[in-house]
Amino acid sequence: MTDSTTARSASEVALDYLDAFGKGDVDTALALLTDDAVWHVDGAPEVPTVGLRRGRDRIRRWMAVFPDAFEPLGGQVFTVADQGDDAVVCGRFHFRVKATGRIAEGDYAVRFTVRDGRIARYQIFEDSLALAAAFDVETAPGARRIRINDTVYGYDDTGTGPVALFLHGLFADRSMFAAQIRALTTARRCIAPDLPGHGASTWPADGWTLDDVAEDLALLITESRWGPVALVGQSQGGMIAMRLAARHPRLVERLALVGTTARAEPADRLPRWRERRTVLETGTADDRRTLFRQLQHAATTPEWRTAHPAAAAAEPDVMTGHSPEAMPLALDAAVLHRTDVRDLLPRVKAPTLILTGQNDQAMPVQWAQETAALIPDANLLVLPDAAHHLPLEAPTAVTEHLTRFLT
Repeated sequence: MTDSTTARSASEVALDYLDAFGKGDVDTALALLTDDAVWHVDGAPEVPTVGLRRGRDRIRRWMAVFPDAFEPLGGQVFTVADQGDDAVVCGRFHFRVKATGRIAEGDYAVRFTVRDGRIARYQIFEDSLALAAAFDVETAPGARRIRINDTVYGYDDTGTGPVALFLHGLFADRSMFAAQIRALTTARRCIAPDLPGHGASTWPADGWTLDDVAEDLALLITESRWGPVALVGQSQGGMIAMRLAARHPRLVERLALVGTTARAEPADRLPRWRERRTVLETGTADDRRTLFRQLQHAATTPEWRTAHPAAAAAEPDVMTGHSPEAMPLALDAAVLHRTDVRDLLPRVKAPTLILTGQNDQAMPVQWAQETAALIPDANLLVLPDAAHHLPLEAPTAVTEHLTRFLT
C-alpha cells in the first residue's frame, strides 16, 4: 500500500474492497485488510458465511465459501457515506443458493472501519432470516448458537443486567453452573456456552487450545458489546477465564476462578492422561463410560456421591453425551497441551474470587494459594468437605459466594 492509499477516505477503501471481492480477486481484497481485521456477520450459524472471524487467514476461508455456495444474480450499491474512519455502504444482494436452488434477495448495509488505509472491521446488516430460509435452516425458538472463528458455540442466555459469562470444566457442559445461574438471573444476564467439542458446540477438526477459546470469547464479548463482563470459570473454564482476563483486562470487570490453576499439567501425571486419551480415542462406549466414572470418583467426594445419588448418576451421562471424536482433542487442549501461564496472572486487573475444595486432588489447595498470590486483587476461599466439582458438590456455598461477589 502506498502513502497515497493510506490517505484515502474510508469509502474509497471500502469500494476498492467491494470491487475486488465482486471480481473474485481474493488477494487484492485481502491486501486491503489489516492483519487483525474482524468480520462480523450475524445470523444462523448453519449459513456458512455467518459468524465472527478475526484475521486474514480466516477471512480468506470466508471468501472462499462464496463461489461454491452462491450463484450471483445481480446486486447493486445504492449509497456510500463517510464518517471519519467509518464508511457505510448500502445496497441490494441477489443470488441463488446452490445447495437448495433457492433465491435470496434483499437490502443490506455494511459498516467498514478503516485504520491506516486498511479495513480493520466489517459488519453487515442484512435480512438474515431470509438468508437462513434460502439455506433451508429451521430456526428453533430460544435456540442460541453463534459461529466464532472455527467453532459454532451453543449457549444459554438468561436473566437481565450486566453480563456474567460462565465457563464449564473438561467433559462437563453448560449445565455445570445451573444452580448458580438460577440464583443470579435477577441481577445478571447469564451467558453459559458449551465449550468446543462439548454439548451443542462444534470443534475444529485439527484441535484447539485454551488460548484459542479465550480469544474466541474475547471476540464475542467485544462484538456483542457486552463488556466489561464478569467471568466465572471452573477447572478448564477457569484456565480460559484467567487467560482472557490477563490478555484483555478491559473486557473483564470481575473474575471468579473455581477449582482451577495457571500451571501446566505436572509431568508425572501425563502418562496416565495419555492412557485415558487412548481409551477416549479407541475404546468402546462401555470403556468410555467406565473412564468417566473413574474421573468422577477422582473429582468428587464419596460423601457427596452417597448423599446425592441422582446427581452423581447424571454426571457420567453428561460426559458420555459428548461426541467421542471430540473428547481426545478436548483432553489435549485442557491437559496434555496446556501451557503454564503463571507469568500472566499479575496482568489481571479485575477483582478476583478464588474458590477451591479442601479435598480437591486434581487442583490442590496449594495451587489455588499460588494463583491468589499472583493476582493483584484476589481473595481465596477454601470450601470444606468438597473436591473438584464445587458447583455440583457445594452448590449452596458456591451460589452464596458468587452472589455476594457478583451483585
